[in-house]
Amino acid sequence: MNDKPSTRWSGLGQSTMSDLEITTAKYYDEAGKQKFIQILQEGELSSKLYAIYLWNLHKKYDLLETIADGINLFEDLHDLKRKSKALEDYNELWNDDEPAPILNSTNEYIKHFREVMHDSNALLGHMYALYIGNLEHGNYLSAKVPGEGRLFQYDTNTIDLKQVLDTKVETATNNSLHWEAFNTEIECAYCFESSIELRNELMELDI
Repeated sequence: MNDKPSTRWSGLGQSTMSDLEITTAKYYDEAGKQKFIQILQEGELSSKLYAIYLWNLHKKYDLLETIADGINLFEDLHDLKRKSKALEDYNELWNDDEPAPILNSTNEYIKHFREVMHDSNALLGHMYALYIGNLEHGNYLSAKVPGEGRLFQYDTNTIDLKQVLDTKVETATNNSLHWEAFNTEIECAYCFESSIELRNELMELDI
């Protein structure tokens, strides 16, 4: 996977909420064409394949939440965190003695994240990309996945959480230099592409 989003996003410039929403919509459209998502929406995803997905998500959440929490990016957003929820779902579904495999796209994500983790604007891009889908589609997805679907369950109203996340991202980008704010959008796009590649890899597994 490339370290930067593909060139189709090179025209993005002003990192406003509307730009992030446009970016999100385009990636949602692409994700909806993926076999993994189609099987998930049909409620036919196997427990083992979903567990591998959860394990790889957990690695991303663990890294992001540890670093972002250290600079208070989760202030007023503690219920947004998904690391423990992903792990609980994984432990429910995974029965092998050895842990699930960490796929190449996840290793690439970890490598890339360590290069940008000191940039709070970049971290906000990762937060937006990794959590927005859960907030917007969690109620639907929780009924489709194997197991309890804790990943998509919140104690806080998801509409309220999304509003706080939107406000946090918008405030940060409005108060940043142009190139700093652009990092939010660039990293958001990177995360979406990483997620797409992860789901492609999952469908290539012999399961």
